[in-house]
Amino acid sequence: MSRLAYPAEQRWCTHLPGGYAELLDLAATFADLEREAEAQIAPADHLVSDVPGEGFMEKLERLGAARLQTEEIVLRDLVLPEPEPEWAVC
Repeated sequence: MSRLAYPAEQRWCTHLPGGYAELLDLAATFADLEREAEAQIAPADHLVSDVPGEGFMEKLERLGAARLQTEEIVLRDLVLPEPEPEWAVC
C-alpha cells in the first residue's frame, strides 16, 4: 500500500469499524480512494500563477506550499474522515 492508502485503511480500521466492516474489497477501495485523493491534489501545481521576477527556488517553494496545503485539506476531508460517534467520546 502507498503513502495515502495505508493511513486511510488504518484510520478506517481503528476509528470507523462499522464502515470498514462493510467494505467488500479493501485493496480496491483504498486504491480508489488514493487515486481520488491524488486527482484532487495534483491540480494544486497548476493553480499557482507565476510571479514576475520570481526565481526558480521561490516558485518551487510556493508550489510546494500550495501542494502541502491542498494535500492537508484532501487528507482531512477524504482520506482520514472523522471517527464514528462512539469513538468521539473516548
